Amino acid sequence: MSYLNKLLEVFRDERLQLRASGQAEVWAKALELYLGEWEKWNGKINLTSETDASAIIEKHIFDSLQYARAVDNPHCELMDIGSGAGFPGIPLKVIFPDIFLAMVESQRKRASFLSNCVRKMGFEQVEVLNSRAEALDISYHGRFDLILFRGVGEVSHCLELAAPYLKAGGRVGFKKDPDAKMSHEVRTKDYFFELSDEIPLLGRTGIASKLMLFCKCST
Repeated sequence: MSYLNKLLEVFRDERLQLRASGQAEVWAKALELYLGEWEKWNGKINLTSETDASAIIEKHIFDSLQYARAVDNPHCELMDIGSGAGFPGIPLKVIFPDIFLAMVESQRKRASFLSNCVRKMGFEQVEVLNSRAEALDISYHGRFDLILFRGVGEVSHCLELAAPYLKAGGRVGFKKDPDAKMSHEVRTKDYFFELSDEIPLLGRTGIASKLMLFCKCST
């Protein structure tokens, strides 16, 4: 089954405010390839609770593309912590092909799926790191401009996990409910962050949220 038209509809959804939407057909063909791999693997290793590709497009791909609002440099170095089935990392790599992307996934089978997608989709400048975030090699410290979380627990814990891998001035992004209240300054054990932006979002089904971005200010 072709999902091209549904993907094109998503890419052209004005709520996403995607730049260079003239590339939508190229993007859609790339993500059709991804969906083909997801269909092959999902029944074997339970990548997602959803078993229908249309639901993956409407929920996971659309939600991932909302994080594009955090990417202010199309050549940045981006880390996706807890990538799972590749969200938001893979859709973001499709629309920002020049970013360096590191997808961190602790489950070996999911990491194998991600590595397979990287090969099949012909991605360059992508690493799949089969590790817990806190156990990554020191060579990744201070490297990244932007670190994203899609599944968010305690905000302070996310910031603590991300901080060693961020450059000074680098940012951490995640989505929260629109009425979520956060201090504009957050101190973790070793780092200090400032809330730099709150971007209002509307989901595919009209549910409101916001993308919160915290800037690493000092160590």
